[in-house]
Amino acid sequence: MSRISVSKVNRTSYEQNDIGRFQRAISALRDGGELTVPSGTYYLDSLTIEKSIHIRCAGVVEFIPTAQNKDILIIEGTRNDASYHLLEPANRRDPKITLSSNPSDIKPGDMIVVTDDSVRYKDHHTDLNTEVHEVFYVENNTIWLRDYIRLPKSPAPSGVNVYKVNPIENVKIDGFRYRMLEGSTCGRGIYANYVRNLQIMNIQGTRGAGSGVQVRKAIQTRVERFEFTNPQVVGGGQGYGVQFFGGCNGITVRDGYTYGMRHSVDLEGSCEALIDNVVDVCAAGASFLLSHNGYSSDVTIQNCRAIHSAGTGIVADSQAISSGNPDKSSPLQLTFYGFQIRNCEIINFGFGNAGIHFYSPCKEVFIEGCKIRYRSGSEKGLSKLSNAGIRLYPAQTDAQIHNCTIEGYRRGISFQSPAGDYDNRDDCQVHISNTVIRNCCSALFFNYGRSKRFQISHIHCEEIEQQFLELNQGDFTLLQIDDVTIIRSPKLRFANHKIQMTNKKSAGAVRNILIDDKEFSPLPHTL
Repeated sequence: MSRISVSKVNRTSYEQNDIGRFQRAISALRDGGELTVPSGTYYLDSLTIEKSIHIRCAGVVEFIPTAQNKDILIIEGTRNDASYHLLEPANRRDPKITLSSNPSDIKPGDMIVVTDDSVRYKDHHTDLNTEVHEVFYVENNTIWLRDYIRLPKSPAPSGVNVYKVNPIENVKIDGFRYRMLEGSTCGRGIYANYVRNLQIMNIQGTRGAGSGVQVRKAIQTRVERFEFTNPQVVGGGQGYGVQFFGGCNGITVRDGYTYGMRHSVDLEGSCEALIDNVVDVCAAGASFLLSHNGYSSDVTIQNCRAIHSAGTGIVADSQAISSGNPDKSSPLQLTFYGFQIRNCEIINFGFGNAGIHFYSPCKEVFIEGCKIRYRSGSEKGLSKLSNAGIRLYPAQTDAQIHNCTIEGYRRGISFQSPAGDYDNRDDCQVHISNTVIRNCCSALFFNYGRSKRFQISHIHCEEIEQQFLELNQGDFTLLQIDDVTIIRSPKLRFANHKIQMTNKKSAGAVRNILIDDKEFSPLPHTL
């Protein structure tokens, strides 16, 4: 059939729930067919989709699982047993990969997984540095990709690097609503693995336990117009909104609302993603995770709001490494690429959190038009806190911060690492401009990082309690500060220490500084 209503398929005399008739209706549909679900409450879970169909819920439709800890809807393809190793490392922006042998089961148009042996430091969790691609061309042991490699991949002597996926394609779900059975500690609204061109629209979930939507190893996924509220549990893997895991490429998450979740949107292991117009309220942890373990890239988050977050508003975490232990692992082993944060609003309550926090170095990063504040934005006694409006890594970071407003944190913008005074290389540079910083202890904080390069211009500060520049360890190859105005800051010092330059070839200037409308000339020892 090309179209069928579940109302036309009855329960049998021995069935106590709706699983059987839904499964029979799906089996009766051809690929590309549509299942219509009329208004009502349906009791089912583990409903499996293995073909390209459209489920359209007409009216008010609610799904309730028949038992605790159950996934409601499952969409899952398969993978081939054959696997391959890389002959040589794959680097960012490589359009092809070279294998150690000719692939026997991979052809143009196929979907493949590219991964390596990366594991999480604390528990050796695998499948971290993974991304999914469509094959463009195969020649002997070389595979040309429709896209390009997003993050570097090393040959995996103890595992596999490449295998083929047989995805479920073109599934569309519209109007899905669910409520988890009370007492659940896990269970997802929709679970999808090995899929291509999945669309989920108008989904609502309450009293959840696992993720509202969890997608793994997928190409081109859209989740639009969603609402997840009041989960039963929040914790590791519990109480998430929309989660992408284990390698996804081409993501759109748009027009959503979440309340009381652990995380609203989690893009662990994702690339080429857009998060647009999502509002998260009262998150128990970070609202938006651009990366969880450190292996995500090319993500844009725009027009989003993180309101009253207990954790960080927007975070790129790197749990795959041992943060702060340079003898075991260094944050420089991971680099975030291509993150853009535009026109977002963040209000968080965390004593030691940040509005935006990247745990590892980042390149190709733009943060602009954001409004970030701690609580009301006017709190005092901020020297007792350890938070910051924006916190980035001090070395190997190439970023631009423009047109932002930051209020109420101990430090407005912080460049710091937990340990390790690492060199800044590759001419990485940070540019901060047209930004307002209010009611902070320090406007800018620098801790660690050798040979840093910074250009700072058109900064307006109000009610800064201690200093414009808070300096700890580290030095600069380039530091240019131009056009700064500071008002209503009677206790202000321009800097707490002498600015350390790397060598005689370093370049630096501090000029056009106005403090309460009076021109300020930095002391000779400032540079």
